[in-house]
Amino acid sequence: MESIAFDKIIDKVFDGFKRITPALIATALFSGAMLFLPESILQKMNLRNLSPTVRTILGALFLLSCTLVITILCATIFQKISHRYQQWKYKKMLRKQLLDLSPQHKKMLKQLLNTKGRSIQWSGKNGDVLFLQTSGMIRVPTQQIDVLDAMESLYTYVPQAWVIELYEEEPQILENTKNNSTKKKL
Repeated sequence: MESIAFDKIIDKVFDGFKRITPALIATALFSGAMLFLPESILQKMNLRNLSPTVRTILGALFLLSCTLVITILCATIFQKISHRYQQWKYKKMLRKQLLDLSPQHKKMLKQLLNTKGRSIQWSGKNGDVLFLQTSGMIRVPTQQIDVLDAMESLYTYVPQAWVIELYEEEPQILENTKNNSTKKKL
């Protein structure tokens, strides 16, 4: 519970920094210009004779604003790289889950993905259907039930979005051959 509160505080602090980044950049440019412009330009602006105290304050302001801008940029870059890595890792895990399916389950998924509208009616009592549903590969989009008779209930099933995405990227992923190795790079 403490880490959640701490994370929220850190997020709020960095969100505040993100809003003032243009002001920090402007401050860094202004203080840097005051410190590093040639004497001839400073003399034309009548700023050549700044007191040592003012120069010290400008130097501290320059260092602080540059440090904050660099920190914000590094944190943003790290977050984007971390997010992409997590997506890649998750996609790799989902791909492995599809590759590890039995031939029967692959056949069922392939049949579902190749039907018009990508929906099919299967019995809700079928063990293979229940396995695919609990594995998060298919779902029932609505709660409509077609009852053929008192003993058999049919549900309309559709594939999950990630299954469709992986199948469109690699149609051979649901083939029953052993050529699909889990070591393939994404």
